[in-house]
Amino acid sequence: SPLFTTERNRPSIDKVLYITLQTGTIYYIGPIHTEGNEARLDHEPPFREEMERLPYPNFYYALEDVVRSYDPRLTYSIHRPSIIFGASTRSTYNFLLTAAVYAEICKYRNVPFRYPGSRYTWEHFCDMTDARVLAEQHVWAA
Repeated sequence: SPLFTTERNRPSIDKVLYITLQTGTIYYIGPIHTEGNEARLDHEPPFREEMERLPYPNFYYALEDVVRSYDPRLTYSIHRPSIIFGASTRSTYNFLLTAAVYAEICKYRNVPFRYPGSRYTWEHFCDMTDARVLAEQHVWAA
């Protein structure tokens, strides 16, 4: 696994120019998919990168720790988008395409378009980004 690094497989500062690491908002809100945690947010939006880590196991923390453990001359940036919109044939969780198909079906059947999410997502703050804008951000940061 790339997460398990040794001196032998650490990136060489001579070969890697810059790392852009993409994680997400789970960094700020903790384990949302755990039973009973659906309505819990430990940090209120807007999220800021200087916010402390939450007291839950989080794969994103491990990824960031690995990047920080590399040679200090290696520079990096960490990007934490929340919902990413963009067309992708390989994404089984692509809300944009699902919502577009649902909207077309509603239009065809002449029925109102009703919000397909949960009450929690309807009533709470949510931010999103476009996949192309996010890609441009990674290129800009590098």
